[in-house]
Amino acid sequence: MQLTINLPDDFFDQALAESVVKIANKSQTDDYPPFMDKKMAAKFLGCSRGTLDKWIKTEHLPFIKIDSVYRFSKEKLIIWLNNHEA
Repeated sequence: MQLTINLPDDFFDQALAESVVKIANKSQTDDYPPFMDKKMAAKFLGCSRGTLDKWIKTEHLPFIKIDSVYRFSKEKLIIWLNNHEA
């Protein structure tokens, strides 16, 4: 059985913009380590892991991959978000 979900064309752009606002408004990012796994990076960005995977593929989200292990630099994620401000 296959499930088809239709999302608005701007769905991921809107989610990205909302994440930028959330991070920009956070007074403390110190709760997060300098390097994060996918789960923590998604939480940091305020998105789902599926959206995180989509941004890796389509929005050039910066990451480090060693074998099958992904790590995300907090500093580079903040820079990436700032470059995607509307």
